[in-house]
Amino acid sequence: MKNLLLIIAAAIALSLSARPARKAAGPSEADRAKADYIYLEALRALGNDDRAAGFELLRRAHELNPADPEIGLELALPYLQLSGGDDSLVAKGMGLLRNYRAHNPADYYSGVQYALLSARTGDLPEALRTWGLLHRLNPTNEAVMARYADALGQSGATDSVAKAIGIYDSIEAVNGPDMQLTAQKLKFYYAQNDTAAIFNEMSRLREAVPGNVENIIMTADLCMMFGKQDEALGYYNEAIATDSTNGHAVYARANYFKETGDTVSYGREVMRALRMEKLELPDKLSILHGYVSTVYNDSTLQPTLRNLFEELVVMHPGEAEIHNLYGRFLASTKDVRGAAEQFEIGLGLEPDDAEAWDLLVRLYFMDDDYPKVEKAVGNAIHYFPDNAEFHSMQAMLYALTDRREQALAAIDTAITLTAPTETIKLSELYTQKGDNFYALERPDSAFVYYEKAILYNPDNFLALNNAAYHLAESNGDLDKALEWIEKVIENTPEQTTALDTYAWVLFKRKDYAKAREIIDRVMELDAEQEGEVSEEVLHHAGDIHFMDGDPAGALKFWREALELAPDNDLLKRKVKNKSYYYE
Repeated sequence: MKNLLLIIAAAIALSLSARPARKAAGPSEADRAKADYIYLEALRALGNDDRAAGFELLRRAHELNPADPEIGLELALPYLQLSGGDDSLVAKGMGLLRNYRAHNPADYYSGVQYALLSARTGDLPEALRTWGLLHRLNPTNEAVMARYADALGQSGATDSVAKAIGIYDSIEAVNGPDMQLTAQKLKFYYAQNDTAAIFNEMSRLREAVPGNVENIIMTADLCMMFGKQDEALGYYNEAIATDSTNGHAVYARANYFKETGDTVSYGREVMRALRMEKLELPDKLSILHGYVSTVYNDSTLQPTLRNLFEELVVMHPGEAEIHNLYGRFLASTKDVRGAAEQFEIGLGLEPDDAEAWDLLVRLYFMDDDYPKVEKAVGNAIHYFPDNAEFHSMQAMLYALTDRREQALAAIDTAITLTAPTETIKLSELYTQKGDNFYALERPDSAFVYYEKAILYNPDNFLALNNAAYHLAESNGDLDKALEWIEKVIENTPEQTTALDTYAWVLFKRKDYAKAREIIDRVMELDAEQEGEVSEEVLHHAGDIHFMDGDPAGALKFWREALELAPDNDLLKRKVKNKSYYYE
């Protein structure tokens, strides 16, 4: 059973109020007297908030006089409160309540308590019966009327629904139209697929409260729900004509245009809605999220969106979410520094946003601004010390700035904070650890962690690639290196980093012809995808072409590599002597 504590707590208070005269039968006079005394002691304990003692006393009193309904009522509440989902205790508690109700049907407070608990425990027929009895005994009590109507409507029977709606109508006849009651009626009509009744009800509500924009918008939304798009637009237009400054009306019509595929009108309405002072900020943020995700790839709209964001951050200067959303938009347009600036402002306003810190750190990495990365990731760890991702990012920073021992320590912290079930993340962390050990010229340790990374995730292509490359570089187990890199190539046949590793493993295995074929493909793809070929690939290409009998081609590639890395002494020797040298 879900938590009944709030209802039960109220019920305990109600149960201490005045009650009808107690009746009992069956036990001896002495046991009844003992039970009465213990019962009073139990009430005193409960009044002093000693629930454990009160429960034990009530249980003893009930054992002495199980026929006493009032003792049963008081004992029922602890049973329900302590049930913890135990159906037998719930049934016992509800049985005691039912017994009390049988002896005291006119007790209003216990009736409300019993009806609510019956519904909470899933006994809807009993809840309906109890609300019906309470309604007959208290025919003008509007709270009971509403509860009874709700129970009738939930039964789903046509006659019960009609009766429920009649009760709602009688409440409205006294108090006037009420949107909450109307919503209940619409829900019942919808369950019975009575579309005509739904629109009749809305028509009645609009006539009763003429000029109410929310009622007009609700009618339009219902028209959209039932596929009446032309009528819906008419009502949305009517809502705006009634109050042109109503942000909700403009927002609703904007969504209409979005749903019907009219992107031009949708954009116009969005801009209008976002500039309205009266539109609540949550609605503006909802529009922004929806609109930006729809059009951010449209480069023709990017200047308009940028101007709009600039207006919004002036209009709502203290709202971190607007700055963060602006930052995401700018990042999508490749304005890395502008995006970072917006996240900086947003985090200055609300620093407890882990996702925003994550994005800011990544933006600084993209900009190669390592001092800012260090400061941001340090702040992120300050606010979220148990976030493994931030420690992993810190390890990346340390690796990039050649602080390998610190990188290893940060990785260990991230591993400690990562659940054993997060095998993909653990595999990534062990890959990082292997890379750092290799950079520290500790290849044995490096391969221990590469293999561990592959064990955690056999499809960790980065670990497979790096392990294969380093095995080739160190002239290690070339069969294992070939097995690993072939698995990567099988899954990512156009990935140039993996192809370069594949070529290098083949080169080390002295399969020069195949290595030349692959490295030529790498240079072709890099030129197409990146617009240039890296120094490392050109260097590999020179070595491979030389060993495959193409010294002229090799010299050409070495010279191109040397232009990119003029301080590389090995390349200088190869170019000068037009020959390959073993490292």
